[in-house]
Amino acid sequence: MATGRALDDLSRLLFGHLHRSDQQRWGHVYLQGLLRTHGKKTVRRMAATVTGSEAASSSLHQFVNASPWEWTPVRGRLARWTARTLPVRSWTLAPTVLPKRGDHSPGVHQRFLPESGRTVNCQLGLGLFLDAGQAHIPVDWQLFLPPRFTRDPAVRDRAKIPATAQARPLWDQALHLVQEMTSWTDDGRTAPVVADLTALCDIAPLAQRLQGSGHAFVLAIPGQTALGGPELPPGERPSARALLLRRGVRH
Repeated sequence: MATGRALDDLSRLLFGHLHRSDQQRWGHVYLQGLLRTHGKKTVRRMAATVTGSEAASSSLHQFVNASPWEWTPVRGRLARWTARTLPVRSWTLAPTVLPKRGDHSPGVHQRFLPESGRTVNCQLGLGLFLDAGQAHIPVDWQLFLPPRFTRDPAVRDRAKIPATAQARPLWDQALHLVQEMTSWTDDGRTAPVVADLTALCDIAPLAQRLQGSGHAFVLAIPGQTALGGPELPPGERPSARALLLRRGVRH
């Protein structure tokens, strides 16, 4: 757990650029709440933990959900601080499924989850984590938007989706996260990209673009994916599963 002084320093680093003092104050409360609240970290519980008053939750809720501040610079500052402070070994892309009731929340849709064999009503988020061994620090994330949320103006307005937001394939959102993280590095030094998104999207476009950008990466691919390479005879493109079996690896 961070000491009081270390937490104050980190809070100033992340939120000190905000123009309004109340935004800086509630940013500090939010950061404390994330670190000090045990169990489920609802806005109400975090406000009560830090301020001793559940009534403060309305102000904290306002800061998180409605206050006009740009979160991208905050994420960039967190990413740079983490990269300087911890021995980051990889950039991990990880999806998060958030079950929802109803269909009014931004990005909510029906999705089949192979791991559970069920179709759920949910939002789908994609995060980029800096992996430093035992610590996995989330520094950037995006919400997947199905096309209906940007095609229909009424749906867009009801879900309060900005006019600048566009529906994009999940692989493209993953690539954007990697590009954004690259722009935040102090010296251009990157880390291998690690991801398993095979149940969510076509992984081939992401692999092609990462390869073209010079990024090192480790991506899970479907077993039936045809592979090529200089070590294979010309014209031979075995599936990933067949190639693993040929080399004595059962998957």
